[in-house]
Amino acid sequence: MSTPYDNCFDHITDPVQRNSVRQQWLQMLDGGLSVADVRMLLDKYPDFRFAISRWIPCQPASLGFSYDTMDRLKEFLATLPEFKYVFDKYVSNLVSEPGKQPEYEKESKLNKLATIFPEFKQVAEKYIEASLKYHKEQREAAERERLERERRESPEERRERERKEYEYLYPDSDWYSEHRTRYL
Repeated sequence: MSTPYDNCFDHITDPVQRNSVRQQWLQMLDGGLSVADVRMLLDKYPDFRFAISRWIPCQPASLGFSYDTMDRLKEFLATLPEFKYVFDKYVSNLVSEPGKQPEYEKESKLNKLATIFPEFKQVAEKYIEASLKYHKEQREAAERERLERERRESPEERRERERKEYEYLYPDSDWYSEHRTRYL
């Protein structure tokens, strides 16, 4: 059975030991790894360091990098300080990657992060403020565009647009056909 972590153990030269370590790793993954499990593995089997360094960024939610388990992040940073870069990457992705997830999710994650780690309060407030400003500008621009379009179109074009919008929104409705004399 091939796994994405097979090459993580290539540095172990003894094939029997490499297979044994790989099997232990797969068993641990099947049962799920807690932060304490990761620390125990690192202390007991230094060979797991490379595999774990590849696994943590791929499975961040299992160690606390999701909204529901975010309270585990303090434990993560206290127990595994050598993997702080994963936490830093998570925060930077959360703040800098637009469009990956809805804004309300980002804001709620950043607010929760700021309550767990007070040092992120300024980052969260700054991001939320910039996000609100951006969305307000987008709404205002869309409204200006709509008003300008409506100002330019003739009454016939407006009726045609409204008819198409209604037919799109209510395709099975006979309302328009029953009341079309109003639009003619």
